[in-house]
Amino acid sequence: MSKKPAPKEKETQAPSARRQNAFTRNLKKAAIIPLAALTFFLHAKDASSEEQKKPTSEYQNKNAQEKKQIIDSIWNEIQLNFPKTMKCWQDGRMMDELNSGIEVEILPHSAFSFIEDEGKSAKIDDFFRFYLNMDRPLIKAEACEKISGPMLYYGGFYSKTPFGDYEAKGLMPTLFSTLLSGKDSAIEKTQANKEQECFFFFAAFLGPREFVEAYSSHDTGTLQIEFDNAFGTGSYANLLYSKNPMHDIRDMLEGKGMLEGIYSKMQKIAFQCGYKIGKTTG
Repeated sequence: MSKKPAPKEKETQAPSARRQNAFTRNLKKAAIIPLAALTFFLHAKDASSEEQKKPTSEYQNKNAQEKKQIIDSIWNEIQLNFPKTMKCWQDGRMMDELNSGIEVEILPHSAFSFIEDEGKSAKIDDFFRFYLNMDRPLIKAEACEKISGPMLYYGGFYSKTPFGDYEAKGLMPTLFSTLLSGKDSAIEKTQANKEQECFFFFAAFLGPREFVEAYSSHDTGTLQIEFDNAFGTGSYANLLYSKNPMHDIRDMLEGKGMLEGIYSKMQKIAFQCGYKIGKTTG
């Protein structure tokens, strides 16, 4: 009987612990900002003690709202103009038992202090979580660059193409990013090799948006149908066994009087993606 006070002490501590846990849970919930299909978080854990004393919620909310609008506009554009790409992403995430939205966290600049992140307004980790720099304006082109890769993660042609699967995986996110942002790649322009040139041909021939959508839905059939419609049944299949597909494509374009027009489109798309296309002959 003399040991009964001990449980009473636990009873007085338990509600306190529960209140603290409830407060923590409520604080986490309060930090989540609904964003269409996105999950948006605010983090300011690295702020100094002096900064913590200041009423920062108004600034943080305004900052988050501005970034939310940019991310939201990109997400809405994908839903509207790239429905197959969005569906491929959602289906892939569901198969992996993951959220079909995108987790976005706003972090202070100190979290972007690594050399490779210096000056950046956005970055992404290996789990496709996006991080936005609280202390820098969000640059739409950077946000599009970070979003485009993950959104195409579940895409692919899954069949042999004249330009190769490796080239498609490397170039398609860049092409997608330029379409979303409306900005040319800022990197120094590189001379395209034959496979890359063939990739840009099909982007110009189908149309960049249609090309991205075909990739997202594993649709090589569209490439074959459109090419055969223009150059004759079996033309696409012959490209798959050609030692130099672009040489054959140039000959077919020239025979149809399409060479200059298509190459002009190719050069524009390639330039936007950071590449230069060579001469129309040779």
